[in-house]
Amino acid sequence: MFFEFFDSPLAWPTFLAAINIYFIYYFTQVVKRPRLICASGPFENFLVANVRTISEKYWPTFWCLGGGAQTLVANTIRQWTVPKVNYRKEILKLKDGGELGLHWLEDGCVENSPCLIIIPGFIGESQTEYMRSLVKTANKAGLRVVSYNYRGLGGVALKTARLYTLNCYEDLSEVIRHVHGKLPNGCKLGCAAVSLGTLMLGAYLADEKEEANKYLTAAMMISPPCDLKLGMQSMERPYFNRFFNYAIMWEVIRKFGSYDILKKSNIDLDLILTSNTISDFIDKMLVKSSLFPSLDVCYADAKLHNKFENISTPLLCICGADDIFQPADALPLAEKVGGLFVVYNTWREFSLNTLLKRYSTKMVPFKRLKNNWAYLIELSETIMMLINIYVGN
Repeated sequence: MFFEFFDSPLAWPTFLAAINIYFIYYFTQVVKRPRLICASGPFENFLVANVRTISEKYWPTFWCLGGGAQTLVANTIRQWTVPKVNYRKEILKLKDGGELGLHWLEDGCVENSPCLIIIPGFIGESQTEYMRSLVKTANKAGLRVVSYNYRGLGGVALKTARLYTLNCYEDLSEVIRHVHGKLPNGCKLGCAAVSLGTLMLGAYLADEKEEANKYLTAAMMISPPCDLKLGMQSMERPYFNRFFNYAIMWEVIRKFGSYDILKKSNIDLDLILTSNTISDFIDKMLVKSSLFPSLDVCYADAKLHNKFENISTPLLCICGADDIFQPADALPLAEKVGGLFVVYNTWREFSLNTLLKRYSTKMVPFKRLKNNWAYLIELSETIMMLINIYVGN
């Protein structure tokens, strides 16, 4: 029946008209310039003068539009095409008796190569496909990389009943001090975080401002859920968002079910294992255990909007306007961003162009991403630029 359609005299005109309509939509509604939101100051001036992708139009892969489709395709492609990373593994013993894994990649690095700590998103670890992409690209750009693994992940057993939760940053603070202490004198240190991992980084940068400025040269947030409540509402919309939500929770339940030490604690593991969605998990994990009086209070505490004005470490945030974790209406676009160092680049489609990398005083543009599949690949080159600039400004 499909092929019989093309025997009709109106078949080809209809087909060509449909193609024309699609590409008119693509060129007029999809292809957009990134939107830069930044407080006035030297950092904004630097970006406008040197980062040409800010003024260029972004061209998403025309056959794979939308954050949902790109997320699904990207995860599938990277899972099979990005090889596992051969890390040098270190187990960091924390002050409360817990442990977490720090996985290092230093191939081709020299003594003074900058170092980048990368924090994964929810249930992510060093061999998660997007982390492998980021780590390899950062190392290729000349960085020594430390992949941060949450407690109980990355091949390290859970030694205490304490887990990572939203913006609880005590473990991160210990990791940053530890990594900084192992680097050669004068070696610069940066920190990047993905998705829900940005909540912990944002809280650390805002609450521990002096410590952050002491140890970190620059920081970066990739797809930060600035308003977690709106992000969770987005994740529960049908159909793809809800499916992705269930898929994440299936993996969470699988991992939590293996933590025998939780069965001996005051955590109601049986209740937690009945969670169906991420918000349901947060409610049973944090609210029902009396860490927060209500889910709204928990969301308000994790909200990044109120933290940006307290951050003075150079910070770059990259967001997609149709990120399923963080819809455009949840971004602080209408608010005055406090501080001088918060930048947002938002694309209509959730994919990211490489910005620039700085060598001494020369700005060298890197190739633009050709496929939206790898929307997180090569982002760490932006951190390389940030680490090499702005010190002392």
